[in-house]
Amino acid sequence: MDLAPVPRPGPDAVHGHRAARPARRGLRPGPLDSAYHTIENHIVGHALQAIGFPLAEEDLEQAGKDFLATFPTAEFPDLAAHIRHHIDHPTQGDGFEFGLDLILDGLEELRTAP
Repeated sequence: MDLAPVPRPGPDAVHGHRAARPARRGLRPGPLDSAYHTIENHIVGHALQAIGFPLAEEDLEQAGKDFLATFPTAEFPDLAAHIRHHIDHPTQGDGFEFGLDLILDGLEELRTAP
């Protein structure tokens, strides 16, 4: 089995690790590594979703209404309610900060746990 070589971290990754050092205080290595990758995955996942999302923000309400017009809402009431919520209460922003705050609050709990 021929495996491609694993790329070495570039200078941005090395500097990113160094810049995050103060935030690491109080976390054991296992949770610290998990935290780093969780934040990294949040950033990368958000970027990929933003790049690949097929609708402009101003088109979301009508797209939701069009979708619900033919969607079997009785069969999937929770998803239908979720879509209706977005139609009736459009979110401000893209959720990145909300998700990051959840992650950081959880890390703070880990850091301060006995």
